[in-house]
Amino acid sequence: MALVLAAITFLLFSPVRHHQFNYFDDFPYVLENPVVLQGFTWDGVKAAFTQAHFHVWHPLTTLTHMLDVELFGVNAGAHLLVNVLLHSLSAALLFLLLVRMTREFWLSAIVAALFAWHPLRVESVAWVSERKDVLSTLFWLLTTLAYVRYTERPGRRRYLIFLCTFAVACLTKPMLVTLPFALLLLDVWPLSRLSPAAAFNAPGMAARFDALRGSLAPLLREKIPLFIMIFFLAVATYHFQDAGDAVKEFPLASRVQNATVAYAAYLGKTLWPESLAVLYPRRDTLPLIEVLFACALLLAITATCLRFLRARPFLAVGWFWYLGTLVPVIGFIQVGEQAMADRYTYVPGIGLFIMLVWGARELVNRTPAMRWAGRAAAALAMVACLVLTSRQLRLWRDPLDLFTHTARVTRDNATAYFVLGSISYDRGDFLRAFEHVQTGLRIRPWEQRAHIQMGNTLVAIQRREEALRHYTEAVRLRPDFAGGRFGLAFCLQQLGRYEEAVAQYREGLRTDPGNLQVHLNLGTLLSGLDKPAEALPHCQRAVELEPANADAHFRLAVALADLRRAREAIRHYGLAIRLQPDSALALNGLAWLLATHPDPQLRNGPEAVRLALRACELHGRQYAVPWDTLAAAYAEGGRFQEAIEAAGRAIDMVNAAGQPAQAAEILQRLELYRSGRPFRDRQ
Repeated sequence: MALVLAAITFLLFSPVRHHQFNYFDDFPYVLENPVVLQGFTWDGVKAAFTQAHFHVWHPLTTLTHMLDVELFGVNAGAHLLVNVLLHSLSAALLFLLLVRMTREFWLSAIVAALFAWHPLRVESVAWVSERKDVLSTLFWLLTTLAYVRYTERPGRRRYLIFLCTFAVACLTKPMLVTLPFALLLLDVWPLSRLSPAAAFNAPGMAARFDALRGSLAPLLREKIPLFIMIFFLAVATYHFQDAGDAVKEFPLASRVQNATVAYAAYLGKTLWPESLAVLYPRRDTLPLIEVLFACALLLAITATCLRFLRARPFLAVGWFWYLGTLVPVIGFIQVGEQAMADRYTYVPGIGLFIMLVWGARELVNRTPAMRWAGRAAAALAMVACLVLTSRQLRLWRDPLDLFTHTARVTRDNATAYFVLGSISYDRGDFLRAFEHVQTGLRIRPWEQRAHIQMGNTLVAIQRREEALRHYTEAVRLRPDFAGGRFGLAFCLQQLGRYEEAVAQYREGLRTDPGNLQVHLNLGTLLSGLDKPAEALPHCQRAVELEPANADAHFRLAVALADLRRAREAIRHYGLAIRLQPDSALALNGLAWLLATHPDPQLRNGPEAVRLALRACELHGRQYAVPWDTLAAAYAEGGRFQEAIEAAGRAIDMVNAAGQPAQAAEILQRLELYRSGRPFRDRQ
């Protein structure tokens, strides 16, 4: 049965091999994470244990991402199939664990099947960034299995295995902080190591308290090492996720209301999984009637479970498992903008399915007809899960479909529109991107990053004056955020307001001094303004930030050449060409120096001809500069007839482009070639 569950689960989710990376979190988690992209290295292992991964410390999860890159590169389908494998193993392990604890074969199989095949699982499995869900749950179940083995035959060896398994599990996801409390619930049922109902039957309050304390104390003592580990895990999680800022942003009353409604909403989506979305936006205020209904529902279910605690303890265990394991993500400490998320039900859903399946057995076990009806209902539920999950998986194949669906089934979801704008922009559909971002800004006009996104989109469709207004608004909303100033600077640069652009670039670099692209942009701009001395430090910084960046070496070479430091310029031109052999600009720049420099020790006519020919080949007949360079290179080698022909071709090109000043310069050099003299640039 375990193999059957795992096989069906794997086949159900196997279409993810054709899926793409998600625009929501997959980029910072994998595609833009230098620790992950370097593969499995010793430096990466150290970074995984000493640094947060996108504001979360889960080193073992990070190591699996690194291993995926080492084995499969950045193939989204392969990464997701690893998620499917882990999820399938969890389905099999959950079945084996329940059978071991309860001796109920078919009930355990149904719970495991509902857990594995429910549509709410799609988000955790079909999202590369949610590797932490499937990995942590597998270790959650392994830790629970180790605990069950220890309770069956207590001993030091089994206890140490249990502690070590939990310690490793803590490295997968902070959600493991609730596992010790879940183990206490299992002590009540099905392990029967703790009987609160029996303690309540003792005569008198003092006797009841003593009985409960006497049975609870040894169970708590054996879990003290676990509580110590989760304390440090909770502190690290709070620190890395900056949860303190979220607590200040959302008042306590608002967070409690949202949590209450979310508990009821998760229950509803488990029973009737429709309108599932990748992001449910958090509402600032909730209708009082909605909060009161959710509160009444939760209290009614809790009271019912407590009433049947002695006769049917699985109801209370399943319900409090659901309530307790959701605590870290229910919103009491708000992290992120979501009101709730399907992935948060991954472990808590197990408790609900235990309640439902064992409770249904109690209801239908009264007559043979009801038993057959119960079996049919269970089969129908599992088939429905298979169909709905398969349908939900198709939405995750393309991020555009996923976020279009999310925007449709949720209300006022600004983030969904912003993501749709990013997807459309990256695919070159700038007008559609403009529409999506505009819709998002109507919902959330104070979103600073969205104004930057709108500015980028407007620049792409040549509406620069409007783009300037959005960049300016982004800077006003958050003056200390460098991204807004960089966008504003780039727009000013395109509008020809160069000095203002330089000022914005420099202001942005004060808060983000390590931005490679900005150093390159500013260095290029200053070189174009004939300020090579000011451009030089920015080009040098770009090379320091990324020594393997060909463009950085090229820009530095240009600045050095303008400062008449030809030897250094030649070296960096050469490095740029070595890093990017088809860099026409670098080929042309180096060829020009080798052909025209006054110092004969630096000139090299044959090499200049080779480089210039390659630059002409890359540029074709659309660009005159490499032909002008080729003419100078031919002249340096004494091949004046070829120099005259190349210069004539360059003049024809600039005349066709309407550039008389440039044509006049080339014509002067042409006269030198006709008189049998090469051109020497002034250095």
